[in-house]
Amino acid sequence: MNIIGTKWVYRNKMDEHGAFTRNKARLVAKGYNQEEGIDFDDTYASVARLEAVRLLLAFSSIKGFRLFQMGVNSAFLNGYINEEVCVSQPLGFENYKHLEYVY
Repeated sequence: MNIIGTKWVYRNKMDEHGAFTRNKARLVAKGYNQEEGIDFDDTYASVARLEAVRLLLAFSSIKGFRLFQMGVNSAFLNGYINEEVCVSQPLGFENYKHLEYVY
């Protein structure tokens, strides 16, 4: 069976003043066709900042652009998998008695 590797992604969350509020860590699967440094260096949440939305609205109003809103569903992130998937043990959480085990 093909074993998918895992990687920890760390992110420092900041408030509107640039001060650190908290640290976040996520365990992500590398996938079979992804390349380190290109596909899984970081993760992003598709949330627009209020300042960017205001700037877009002001610019489009001045230029007379028409704006359309589109909703994007991310259901695939929480979808059900019908086949068995094996991932390697995450770095820092290995079971040293059973290094050959997978999740």
